[in-house]
Amino acid sequence: MSLSPGREAAYDAFVQVMEKKLSPDEALAQYYAKKDIKRIDRNLAKEILFGGLRWYSKILWILQKTATRDLGGTTPE
Repeated sequence: MSLSPGREAAYDAFVQVMEKKLSPDEALAQYYAKKDIKRIDRNLAKEILFGGLRWYSKILWILQKTATRDLGGTTPE
């Protein structure tokens, strides 16, 4: 099973934001420069990426409180 183009773009951009400290718009622009995707998929990618970043700290906090291992060394993937 493969991801839709919008979801793949959001995932790749999220990793770039978290690892390389790019801005979300810059990460998406770099992805779009490599692959041409439809406008509807671009809009989906933007919504997923910004939503994920908006909720990231809350999700991380919940995981830290409930995880049985240290999450400090984990990767964005």
